[in-house]
Amino acid sequence: MRSVVVTCVLAALVLAPHGAQAEPPPPEIVLVADPKFGMEGGARTVASLGHVLFEYERLLPGLVELDDGRPLDRGLGVLGRTLKLAFLDYPLASTETVVVHEVFGHGARARELGASPTYIFRLPEPYATILSPSDGEARVSGEYQNVILPPAQDLVVRLAGVESGYVMDWWIDAQATAAQGWIRHDDLLVYASAKVVYMSDLFSSSIEHAGESATDSDMAAYVTDLQSVFGRNRPEDRVAIVHKLRAGFVWNLADPTLLFTAYGTVVDSLWNGARHSRLPLPSIGETVVYVVPRFAFSPFGAEHYFDVFASRGSLLVDVYGRAGSSGLASYTGGGVRVLGWKPLHALSLGGDVDVWSQPATVPSAVGLGMLGATRPPPTDSPGASVGLYARVAVLGKLGVTGKLAYKTSGFLMGEPIGQGFYGYVGFSAEP
Repeated sequence: MRSVVVTCVLAALVLAPHGAQAEPPPPEIVLVADPKFGMEGGARTVASLGHVLFEYERLLPGLVELDDGRPLDRGLGVLGRTLKLAFLDYPLASTETVVVHEVFGHGARARELGASPTYIFRLPEPYATILSPSDGEARVSGEYQNVILPPAQDLVVRLAGVESGYVMDWWIDAQATAAQGWIRHDDLLVYASAKVVYMSDLFSSSIEHAGESATDSDMAAYVTDLQSVFGRNRPEDRVAIVHKLRAGFVWNLADPTLLFTAYGTVVDSLWNGARHSRLPLPSIGETVVYVVPRFAFSPFGAEHYFDVFASRGSLLVDVYGRAGSSGLASYTGGGVRVLGWKPLHALSLGGDVDVWSQPATVPSAVGLGMLGATRPPPTDSPGASVGLYARVAVLGKLGVTGKLAYKTSGFLMGEPIGQGFYGYVGFSAEP
């Protein structure tokens, strides 16, 4: 079996040269951190490390010269690129997604609540099935000191895994808009992988059963926690919550970037051997515009975003609004994020502002607003977050970059739950 794996990998390396293509500049490499290794900084860092790892494609030697105009050569090229996708690209992209999911998703929320998670790294697919079929997990998994959290805290830890993937996908959309639609094929793989996490669990009939507990899948435990926090403990309440989540999840699947991943992977990457695809984004003069529906699992149920990106030169603006659909509570919000404003050649600035109205049911590390198995208060609580991004060039293309922000207590996708200052700092390398 090991010889089969080695043969497939070698075939992928030999038969999968990429054709000549005018490519956009590579994305900025961002390596940042904060004392608790939070979600947004972690997602940006792992995505950048993924870009570095996928540079292996540029280093592949041209061992075989293939002419795509000849059917046999075209077939060999597609075969090699398919093997490369299965044995190199997908394992790298899925590992990238899972590390963000566990370490900077569940792990970030657990660290925020005072836990010290540890991790077990396992083989990615398809190597797990081929080389370690008895390994049930076959991915990164986290241990959170076996602490049983109250439902309101367990809820935010459970949803944080998929939340971190959605944060990473937002940055992929932002980079694609800034690059006038150009998007890397590895980003398409990561994007799709993060978007469909928990889909099979959510649409499984077993999730509707009242006997599901916190020891089951994250999505089943998430539903259980919603029942407990909002006092909806009857079996029919659970079914209603699940049906609302399923209906809301359709918004997640209606994402044009997600739909484009099939074309970009099959046609551009596998058939044509291109390292990039180009989203057909409209423009108004020199301004590129991209309208994207976004989705999140929140502490109150499904949350639906509507983002309008606009990019001109180095400047990127995203204006968005959001609203919930769970029927458990009223929760709405919106904001704006600006990146890439350059008042000076060596200085790049940005900022974000977000405001919301939501039930005061979200726990923080110091227990602000935490409820047990009771209904939330009838009135919503307003909240806000304000942040500043900055990058200063220090040595050629190398610079220092970071974010400093302040928020009130409440749920904001990708950011700490509690009230106070937050952010991250590190290095970046521009293309």
